[in-house]
Amino acid sequence: MDARLILRDLARITGPRAVVAFSGGMDSGLLARALLDAGVQVTLATVVGPHISTRARTVAMFGASSLNLPQVIHELCPVSDETLAVNDELRCYYCKQNVFSLLKPRSGAVLCDGTTADDDPERPGRRAAVEAGVVSPLEKLGLTKKEVSALARELRSPGWDVEPDSCLATRVRTGTRLTAARLELVEAVEALLHSEDVTGVRARLDDMMMSVRYSNENGPLSNDLRRRAHELCRAAGMSAPEFVPW
Repeated sequence: MDARLILRDLARITGPRAVVAFSGGMDSGLLARALLDAGVQVTLATVVGPHISTRARTVAMFGASSLNLPQVIHELCPVSDETLAVNDELRCYYCKQNVFSLLKPRSGAVLCDGTTADDDPERPGRRAAVEAGVVSPLEKLGLTKKEVSALARELRSPGWDVEPDSCLATRVRTGTRLTAARLELVEAVEALLHSEDVTGVRARLDDMMMSVRYSNENGPLSNDLRRRAHELCRAAGMSAPEFVPW
């Protein structure tokens, strides 16, 4: 794969100035690095709030620092927005509407995201991006997730070795109300497993029940780790979580 040609085409798509919706993950990390290398004036825009884990925030801050690019932080609180807190089937769509409204540049720069060619076009968040006029350069170049991964590894761009993630609200079952306490519990359980280097972790919350999924490549979880996760759930008034390797 000729990275130089791809960098040139990215600059052609965005023009001289771009704002990148930046999580610090593989896709947005490659996009930001490629635009920077192509001579585009890049600003990173990152959303934080109770639905964004401390781990994810750290990844975004570290990525911006490694690129030495300006980063604008925007606050969004889904638990205080009734449209989002009810957590219905359109939550992600409404949330992305809010996100892109926050990130929309006021300077004439192009707002870009890291959508790839094989990302599901029917995702609610994707619909909101299209409606907001967000440009997806990687998608326009026809780059798939696999190709982006290869390029990110080649360029050592931010997030090339970061495990894919999503916001904490995606862990709460549709129809179960988003509250600060529920998001905090999800984060605490996931952080516990991450502290023991468990990979592929997703703590799924359904009202007062939690299931904890993790990659079966980790092998069996220790009894001590299970006990500590149970204690976190019990302190929140819940029963013991179910552990599900996947």
